[in-house]
Amino acid sequence: MALNRKTGVMFPAARGLRAWKQAVAGYAIQALSTTDVRFVAGEALAVGLTFTYERPGAHFRKIKGGRILSATAPTMKTSTPDIDKLVRAVLDGLVLGGAMPDDRQIVSLQAEKCWGTDSYVDVIIRAPRWAT
Repeated sequence: MALNRKTGVMFPAARGLRAWKQAVAGYAIQALSTTDVRFVAGEALAVGLTFTYERPGAHFRKIKGGRILSATAPTMKTSTPDIDKLVRAVLDGLVLGGAMPDDRQIVSLQAEKCWGTDSYVDVIIRAPRWAT
């Protein structure tokens, strides 16, 4: 967060955050157009998020005719960005896109950052088993 010294108002400081939330909202709207599932206000929700990042070249070693994943390459991403900021941005985008009325409804949250072949976010929203 950053402070606007003129107004005294706190605001998100991450560059590109607004555009990223808008992109998440767009994907939420697109996904909702293909299903009849809707979550209502006050309904308990469980959310699972997996943030997958494309592996950097340093995770690979060269071999004749190509490259292979190094045996020492990590599976989980422990570098920036912070997972709590990623989660907050995705949840804000999901609310903006209409996937859920309010992120206060979330009673269970699981999130992880890992390495993969492409960069993407998997989102699962469901009613928790104990709430049905």
